[in-house]
Amino acid sequence: MNNNPCNYDVNRPELIIPPSGGNWNINGTGQFTFFDVSVTSAVATNAPIQDAIIGSRVVNNLNMPYPKIVDLDVDHQLSSEVYGLHLAIVRTNGDIALQARAEVMPLVQDIWTRRICDLSNADENMGTKAVTVLTDIKWGNIAGSHVLQELQTLTANNHRNLSITLNVFNFNRVGQYLATVVGAIGVAYANEPLHFAGDRLMTHHDVEQISLPLSSDDPCSKANGTIPPWIFKAPFHINNNALRLSVDFGNSLTTNEQGTLRNIGEIWLGVQSGVDNGCIHIIGDAIPYMETNWNAVGSIVDRILTTEQYNLLLTSPLLVVRTAITFISKDDPIGHGSIGSSSSTSPILHSCVNNALQLQVMLKEPTHFLRPTHHYLGRLEYMQEMTVQLQLTSYGKPVKDETVTVTQGEVIRSVPRGGIVPTSNTDKTNEQGLVSFTFRVNKKITLPRQILRQDCNNITISQAPIEGQVYFFYYSTSKTQHDRFDETGSTNRIAIRAFSFFDEPEDPNWIDHVQPIFKQYEQLFPVMHDFIRLGNYTQVTLARNLHMLEFAMTVDINHPNYMPVTRDLSPTKQRMILKWLRHKPKPKFSKSEISNVLESLPSRPRLMFSMSRFSNGLESLPSRCTACYVKEEVDDCYYQSLYTRRNVKDKVEDSTRSKVKRSGWIRPLFRRGVLRARAVTRATDSSCNVDALRQQLQLAINLEFATVPPYLTSMYSIIQGHNVEIYKRIQSVVIQEMQHMIQVANILIAVGGKPMIDSEEHIPSYPGNLPGGVLPNLKVTLEKLSRKHVYEVLMGIEVPHSISLDSDNPEIFNDTIGQFYKEIQIRSKWSGLGMLLMLEKF
Repeated sequence: MNNNPCNYDVNRPELIIPPSGGNWNINGTGQFTFFDVSVTSAVATNAPIQDAIIGSRVVNNLNMPYPKIVDLDVDHQLSSEVYGLHLAIVRTNGDIALQARAEVMPLVQDIWTRRICDLSNADENMGTKAVTVLTDIKWGNIAGSHVLQELQTLTANNHRNLSITLNVFNFNRVGQYLATVVGAIGVAYANEPLHFAGDRLMTHHDVEQISLPLSSDDPCSKANGTIPPWIFKAPFHINNNALRLSVDFGNSLTTNEQGTLRNIGEIWLGVQSGVDNGCIHIIGDAIPYMETNWNAVGSIVDRILTTEQYNLLLTSPLLVVRTAITFISKDDPIGHGSIGSSSSTSPILHSCVNNALQLQVMLKEPTHFLRPTHHYLGRLEYMQEMTVQLQLTSYGKPVKDETVTVTQGEVIRSVPRGGIVPTSNTDKTNEQGLVSFTFRVNKKITLPRQILRQDCNNITISQAPIEGQVYFFYYSTSKTQHDRFDETGSTNRIAIRAFSFFDEPEDPNWIDHVQPIFKQYEQLFPVMHDFIRLGNYTQVTLARNLHMLEFAMTVDINHPNYMPVTRDLSPTKQRMILKWLRHKPKPKFSKSEISNVLESLPSRPRLMFSMSRFSNGLESLPSRCTACYVKEEVDDCYYQSLYTRRNVKDKVEDSTRSKVKRSGWIRPLFRRGVLRARAVTRATDSSCNVDALRQQLQLAINLEFATVPPYLTSMYSIIQGHNVEIYKRIQSVVIQEMQHMIQVANILIAVGGKPMIDSEEHIPSYPGNLPGGVLPNLKVTLEKLSRKHVYEVLMGIEVPHSISLDSDNPEIFNDTIGQFYKEIQIRSKWSGLGMLLMLEKF
């Protein structure tokens, strides 16, 4: 789940939706789904076998929602994780053999450009390896499967989890978004790192891989740029008891433009002898990567070691070597070309058995291997801490008393340095080769990220309110500098997201606290619109949606239904929203009781609200002329489109409430309290005058003016001769709006005012809010006619002044255009003009 950073600005006129092949899918679900995946081979303790489990399906949504792929941050998509993976093996007869839950799984810890012919680094060309453990294991029908019975015994006797490795490549965007996945499931060995396969690793670091100039008949010979490594990393494990070497090449070999493996000639596993002139001891046969069953065996190579080879590997690196050649062509498919000119300076080595066999190194195990043992991606709030444990080994054995250093890496946009700091930058490994570093959010992250115009189709946007900042830390020793960040995109580094500081309100409300957060998620994920509009109070507060939201925000973060799916909401904000969802005030009065209370108020509109209703800015508000509502032990009850000025309190000077001082205006509130009304006469309220009425009438002109362009734009988007009836209906509404504007202008003239429509401050702008603060949640846009636009904008403009939801949640909605004119009616009567304005639209 990711998005374009520009879309985080809810004031944008439209979402940035890239063309086909872009970096996000507006209707995407982020689902990670196994499609047509099955068990293709089985390996027992001693050797591969024809097991009864072969042919069984591997599924990941057995009675559970699909797992999700989630980026750590929208600005950093190389720290993606898979959440909510529940895996099952279903036998050919339909019986479930195994069910398990996967721990959160980093998906791109070893990502590289695997399809070498296209050098654009697009997703289609990338390959990656993902590793995690399977927990909550439930065994089903494993009868007849020697491998599953063996796995059950090993996990039960040793209290171990299962380990799963997935190699993902050949991603394509044609039709369904599919990729190839090749992997393996086995028992997690003791002290196995959570997200790293094998306890040893071969890499291309410190190896100048052979430069393989392609013949002119190869399409890739015309590609521009530098060819990446021909072979990438290959983790491996040595079974000390069985002297068995297992190497995982699932994410190691390059593919061609069709996605099939490129033939780079014969390659072997080997180990270099410290004597015998440094010759290579070849281990077993050539690696059969071009055989048709290569993926079927998980791209894993098993070799039984001789005692000499095993002893050499205790102190020497494992290698991948190949015949030294000049080029590969269609006429020479296995690469037996003559040794000739080559840009590679990689030394020529020889086989210890056949001196005539000249070899060059493609992969080599480094002397030291440093990696995290558990989670190395995290999310923290201010003053929270996260500890990351690293392990340093040399040829599979722990290295003690070695100094490990962590340093902060590059920054994203306007990340302030020092936002997250380790408690110590250096420490020494212990007897087990382990060392731990604790990271703490040391600063209150408050500044929004700077988004450039050129990033957003050259449209000026406000600073994007993206939650938090991301910090990177590299880990290394003097012997493992290559672990920093290599040119192929390997992400062996610690990444932590520091959430923005949020001062949790004691009494959260919809307008100030909840809606700004929900509105952003509504904009970012249009796929949700079919079942809920998070920015719409009406929909959010429906009983079924309140229950759904509370459930989704309280399940475990690894649950596929966790909300928000992007996992980018801080715990403090989440806690605040849950508090509002659970304790959202509900009127204790019935609808009839509420109606009676409101109607009993002397000569008043049904409800009076915040001054912000009458202007887009608090500083330019006209004076108010209202009755006074006194709040006594009343809980806030927030409605759609309402706003309360902050830090406003009633100040009652005496118990009889005969005098009330107000530092601002609040709307009437009810629940667990008493509504009291007190009439304010013209004599006691100096704001009730003709000047104030003129100001409000001018606002009414601006309001009517602003409603015309949205209708006209939709009307003129209809192709001439089509949808004639709809065209006429919209046209009739336009005429009505213009008549309203003319009527208000005439009334303003009648009371001595001068209508203004041609100055900049009175011309409406889009997208934007309606003038006068009417419906402040409604974002008015100019768009072609569509169901979405009619529902979200045009019907929003015409919302009636009173709406009932259901018997369980009776509420009255206000701040509509109708309520606006009610206020003008009251002002006209109290200003001494004796006018009864007939401008109501409803």
